[in-house]
Amino acid sequence: IVLGGACAGSLCWFEEGTTDSRPKELTIVQGLGFLKGSHCPHYDAEPGRRPLYLRLIESGQMKPGYACDNDAGIYFEDNTVKRVVTAREGAKTYYVSVVGGKASEKILPSELIK
Repeated sequence: IVLGGACAGSLCWFEEGTTDSRPKELTIVQGLGFLKGSHCPHYDAEPGRRPLYLRLIESGQMKPGYACDNDAGIYFEDNTVKRVVTAREGAKTYYVSVVGGKASEKILPSELIK
């Protein structure tokens, strides 16, 4: 089965994520949980996304997970990252977790596709 999507169409497969689909502000939303952890789309495109996601993970309010810049994506098989792709130079994907009490972003190696 192939599941896909961008924005809410990507975060819905995870246990939780950040959304602006609710009125007024970015909030936490519960997902379907097919993929473990959390997800944050639009990491580079919306100014409030990155600081909120970092703060939520650092505080323990959200599980560690994956953040994607616009035009970047992740292919999973059985909850394991198999491929990270971008459709634009400079678009990145991150694994965000807590290291030494602070939120930490690990850039995942990606392949540019056209």
